[in-house]
Amino acid sequence: MTTIVPRQDTSRNQEQVLKAAQKLLAESAETLSMRRLAQEANISPATIYRYYGTIDNVVESFRRSVISSVVAKSDACTDSGIQLLKTVCLFWIDLVLKDGKAMSHSRSRTGYMQRLRNKTPDILMQEAAMSRPLAEACRELKITVPGEEALFLWNQIFDPRDVLDLAASLEIGRIELRDRLSSALLGALQGWVAGTQPH
Repeated sequence: MTTIVPRQDTSRNQEQVLKAAQKLLAESAETLSMRRLAQEANISPATIYRYYGTIDNVVESFRRSVISSVVAKSDACTDSGIQLLKTVCLFWIDLVLKDGKAMSHSRSRTGYMQRLRNKTPDILMQEAAMSRPLAEACRELKITVPGEEALFLWNQIFDPRDVLDLAASLEIGRIELRDRLSSALLGALQGWVAGTQPH
């Protein structure tokens, strides 16, 4: 006889798995396994396999859970232009300072543009979060940068591993970190456009 797991239990179990994944990824992605995940979440490996299938799917689900909050912040933000971009970037930095080790250890081995064009779910969510802020910033700068290329630049500059490294190495606060990285991004967007102009 098949046992039907109540939806509430399923949701709670999945939340436990993602919390366990966050903790283990913060320690090291190399040692993440279904067995360790099951032990940390106090859930059977068979249950985790039923929910996710592979460890890579668990990692992708963790990334999506983080990025979904950025999507919500971006959608709800009433700022415009460069200020909108800076507001969303600060929210991202706060997430990185909180969960950055887990985020940096969950990085994909595939290049960003390839994942974007392959419509990888977590990258599509990142696109949903950052497209409007980037487009509005470019509009204020009076430049046009193709959406996927603007996303590529944002991803390079706001990479979680580098954000953590800068915060620790330069010993600067979240606002100054946001301002420096945002200025670097705006300069990169302008430089990207300049590089496409005929000489």
